[in-house]
Amino acid sequence: MQINQLRCFVMVARCGSITAAAKQMYVSQSAMSQAISQLEKELGIKLFESSGRNIALSSVGKKILLSAQMIIDECNLIKHECELQQNGKMSVSLSAPALPTQVGRLVRGFYAEHPGIGVMQQPTIGSEPEIMIGVTLDENFSEKRVRIITEEIGLVVPTNHKLYGCGSIKLKELSPYPIISMSSKNDMRSLEDHFCGMAGFSPTREREMFTLSELLELVYAEVGVAFFPFKLWGIETISPERIVRITSPKCYRYIYVEQRTFPSSNETAVKTFFDYVVTAFREY
Repeated sequence: MQINQLRCFVMVARCGSITAAAKQMYVSQSAMSQAISQLEKELGIKLFESSGRNIALSSVGKKILLSAQMIIDECNLIKHECELQQNGKMSVSLSAPALPTQVGRLVRGFYAEHPGIGVMQQPTIGSEPEIMIGVTLDENFSEKRVRIITEEIGLVVPTNHKLYGCGSIKLKELSPYPIISMSSKNDMRSLEDHFCGMAGFSPTREREMFTLSELLELVYAEVGVAFFPFKLWGIETISPERIVRITSPKCYRYIYVEQRTFPSSNETAVKTFFDYVVTAFREY
C-alpha cells in the first residue's frame, strides 16, 4: 500500500468521479484508475460501486475513508515538521489521545495561522509531550491545565432492546444487560467501569471493539448497548430513539489541554499552541 494510492482513493471519494479526481491531482485518468485498482487488489475488496455516471463508496470504502484521511494527514504533518526542523524553526511536541480523529484537523488549522511553528505528534512513551490533550474525571483545573470540553456520557441502544425509546434511565437499570465496550486501551473503558461502579455494579461485556465504527456497527446489528460520549463521537448521526441519557449518577468526562515546559522547550511555541487549542474549542 502506497500513500499515493490512499490520496487517490480519498480524492475519488470526494469527487465521486475518476475523471474529476484525476483533474484535481493533475494525473491522467488511466493513472488514477490504476491506483484505485491496485489498492483494491491489495486490500482484496471493492472500494467503490457504480452510481449512474459517477461512482460511490462501497460499504467497506465508507468505513476506511476516515482512516485513510488520517494516514494522509499524519504523513503531511511529518513532512511539514521535518521541513521546519531543517530550517531551524520553532516546534512543540503534542500527545492527544483524547482527540484521535480531530487532531489532524486541529494541527492543520494551527499551521494555517502559525506556519513557522511545527507540531510533532508523539506518544507519551519515552518522553513527555509539551502539550497534552487528555481525559479526566477531575473537575479541578489550573492556568496551565484548562478544560476545553465538558462531555455528557450516555448510551446508544439497538432497536430491539428494552431500553430503546425510553429517553433516560438511572444507570443501575443497565446492570442486567451486557454492553459492547471499547478495548482496554481506550479511555472509555475506565470511564465505563467508574460510572458503573458509582451505580453499584460491574459491567458485563458482550464484546470489545477497537474502533468507533466497529462499536456502532454492532449496536446497529442489534448485538447490544454501548456507552457513548455525546459531543466528540457524533451524536447527531444517531436517531433520537436509540439515545438514552443517564440521570443518576450524572456521567460526564472532561477533555483538557495541558502545557508543560522543559529545559529544551521553546516557551513561545508551547504557549502559542496551547492558546490556539483553548481558543479552538471555545464553541464546545
